[in-house]
Amino acid sequence: MLLKLFRSNRSMVILVLLVFIVLIWLPGFQEQDVSLFSFEQYPGLLYKAFLSFAANDVLASKITALLLLLFIGILLVRLNTKYFFIPVRTQLPAVIYLLIVSSVVVLQRFNPVIVSLLILVIAIDRIFESYKYEGLAYQFFDSALLISLSSLIYINSCFFILFIWTGLLLLRSFNWREWTFSIIGFILPYLFLWGYFYATDRSIDELLFDNIRKNFEAGILLSDKITDIK
Repeated sequence: MLLKLFRSNRSMVILVLLVFIVLIWLPGFQEQDVSLFSFEQYPGLLYKAFLSFAANDVLASKITALLLLLFIGILLVRLNTKYFFIPVRTQLPAVIYLLIVSSVVVLQRFNPVIVSLLILVIAIDRIFESYKYEGLAYQFFDSALLISLSSLIYINSCFFILFIWTGLLLLRSFNWREWTFSIIGFILPYLFLWGYFYATDRSIDELLFDNIRKNFEAGILLSDKITDIK
């Protein structure tokens, strides 16, 4: 019955989904103790700006995370409506996504994955916009730039550059310029950071490369910790 309801496109589905997700998050709102995860110990270079907010106000962190996840769910439904991955208008993509991301109670709070995921969904939208686009598709530069920014928040996002190159193979005929755009878009934020560290006479190895290495190690630790919790 619920599956049939969520597969429909009726406005009542949105209200039911909101109530359903709030009930799932209710235990997390009641829990005020916050586990210290590796993404706080070794934060991404851009995620450091959010650390004080995420750590100091637990309730606001949880509310913000829930609102962002709901917004991402809306974007996923919009992607399906726009490109028709599922051949009917349905709220099911949002339902499946929200159930998955809400399954671990200790992660029901503001964290770098949520911010990165929001950026990645926008990047995916840009990739699909290039389908049957006449002329050079600068969308791949935009997507690569967004993925690079996302990786500065949560380093494992960098692997989504493979999604861009897959899109280039499947959606476009070969054009070396578009491949070059994707590479330039990806390395550009890191070049800006390198230039900033160099101009301010700060240690590039320690602040950039060492941070990237620690973030990769933190991603492995986070996966192991979630597995242990489950």
